[in-house]
Amino acid sequence: MLRWLIGAGLIALAGCNTPKVGFRYTAQKSITVGKNSFTVFYNKTYAQALRHNRIKLRETAQVQADAVAATQTVTGCKVRPGSIKGDPGLVEMVLSCPK
Repeated sequence: MLRWLIGAGLIALAGCNTPKVGFRYTAQKSITVGKNSFTVFYNKTYAQALRHNRIKLRETAQVQADAVAATQTVTGCKVRPGSIKGDPGLVEMVLSCPK
């Protein structure tokens, strides 16, 4: 039983730094914006910003703005207005890149 619990714990920890299941990305980069640290996973159309640091409840409102700024800095693309969704841990967005 103990082996099973240890194995399950290791599998859970291995998935902490990965994008959402089914998302296919071509690049990734880590960046810090303000107090928040992200890994941005992206391709030509979509991006996901995965936050790594701990935050207080009152700081959750700033996370989306920092995730958008991080994504735009890393990708060089604009984030389409109205396409931002997610929670303070993982923010998903649609990109509008110059051709």
